[in-house]
Formats: sequence, C-alpha cells, structure tokens
Amino acid sequence: MKYLLTGHAQERMHQRGVSLDLVIEVIEQAERIEKQKDTWIATKNTFKGRLEVVFQKTDTIIKIITTYWV
Repeated sequence: MKYLLTGHAQERMHQRGVSLDLVIEVIEQAERIEKQKDTWIATKNTFKGRLEVVFQKTDTIIKIITTYWV
C-alpha cells in the first residue's frame, strides 16, 4: 500500500510531533476504525498518547488527511 500525505497532514504532523511511522502504525494496527462518508478515522493508544488519523483509501493508496491527539 502506498501512503500519500496532504500538505495539511504534513503541517499538522510537524506541529504535533507525529512521525510518518507512527501514522502508519495507527492505521495498520488501529484499535478502532470508523467510516464517516468518504473518510476513515483510525484510533490507537501509542507510547505518546491516544492518536487519531483521518484518511481516505483506494485499492492502492491511503491518503492521510490529518492527525491529532485525543
């Protein structure tokens, strides 16, 4: 699977101290994933706290929209 970051996602990841490896971990090992219209929200407790990743997906690409701590 190929991961694509939006400019917004890159900016938020930088502001919030979230690495791409951590985003991928949340998506691939999510404790909860919910679908909202055309987006998905993956949630996982990490070593730094509870992280949510908002993304869209196709058969070959996962497009990261944003990420935030909850």
